[in-house]
Amino acid sequence: MTPRMRRAAQACLVVAWTLCLAPMSAPDAAAEPPPPPDWEVEIAPYGWLALAQGQVQTPLGKQRFSIDAHEVIDGLDLGAMGAVKLRWKRWVTHFDVAWAKLSADDEIRQSLVSFDLTQELGWFEALAGYRVYEKPGGLFGTPTATDRRIFAFDAMGGLTYSWADVRLKLSRDPGMIIPAASRTVKSDEDWVAPYLGFRFTNDFTDHLRHETLLGVGAFGVGDAPHVSWQVTSQLAYAVSEHVALTAGYRALGFRNPNVKSTFHGPMIGVSFRVAGGV
Repeated sequence: MTPRMRRAAQACLVVAWTLCLAPMSAPDAAAEPPPPPDWEVEIAPYGWLALAQGQVQTPLGKQRFSIDAHEVIDGLDLGAMGAVKLRWKRWVTHFDVAWAKLSADDEIRQSLVSFDLTQELGWFEALAGYRVYEKPGGLFGTPTATDRRIFAFDAMGGLTYSWADVRLKLSRDPGMIIPAASRTVKSDEDWVAPYLGFRFTNDFTDHLRHETLLGVGAFGVGDAPHVSWQVTSQLAYAVSEHVALTAGYRALGFRNPNVKSTFHGPMIGVSFRVAGGV
């Protein structure tokens, strides 16, 4: 074999190896997931059917109380609830508000006294933090070139504001001889407290996302209870690129030496999300 033929054979061998290796390296490059958007904004109004239960320490011992779904639905006059979630790069914020006005009126058995009870209850949280972990492809998936699923863990801190306004009006009308009388008792309580939040987000599919928020705070600061806590878990099903239907469950609790109360119940809502800046 002449030198010229030997060089031609070597060149053909190099080309053949290049063509054989190219298909092997292509899937690795294609498997790289797309970078997440630089920013996201989500607005999520929802409804929360908050049942209540707890106990109060009195001179006669512990007294337990509960409010079931029927009582909440009958007494609800007005409510407003919603969340706003923002993300820029790995920085995240979370705002949530729940407010409800309830009323009840009836007569006290075996008496001439009637009552009119009005309550306004509210909860607002403002948290900010950092996305400390993010896994492309979701918790159980494998990332692909077109897969935008993620699993993420956010650590946040901030403040909560809670308030409760209660007005109780007692009326007595014994008849024509004795004039009617009434008395109104009011109680207003509110407090601001530090709060810690930990949020887990996982995309099971391109349409199905699960999110859980764990929170703990108050710590007896000012007029706040010794401990407040929450567990909020929701599933979101995307019906389009920007709109999703949500359903889940929330439990919200307050603990003091003399009073323990827990509000819990199902949630349902809708979320609107936009993102951009890759």
